[in-house]
Amino acid sequence: MALNADCEVYQGHFPGEPISPGVCNIQMIKECAEMLLQGGADMPSMLLSHIKQCRLTTLVTPQQHPEVEVRVAI
Repeated sequence: MALNADCEVYQGHFPGEPISPGVCNIQMIKECAEMLLQGGADMPSMLLSHIKQCRLTTLVTPQQHPEVEVRVAI
């Protein structure tokens, strides 16, 4: 997944030293899981109502990590 350093979310989080907000990281994970589960079919999006365990192991920044690899274990 490629991160766009010009995205407006980074203007407020944080200017000059952008960091991807945790909620954006969770959204990226959700979208990857949807792609895996849907298998290309046209299905409604998933609803995350509860996250039992999630470990974000590093800060995600478009400068240091312009591309992010997401692994989903089921």
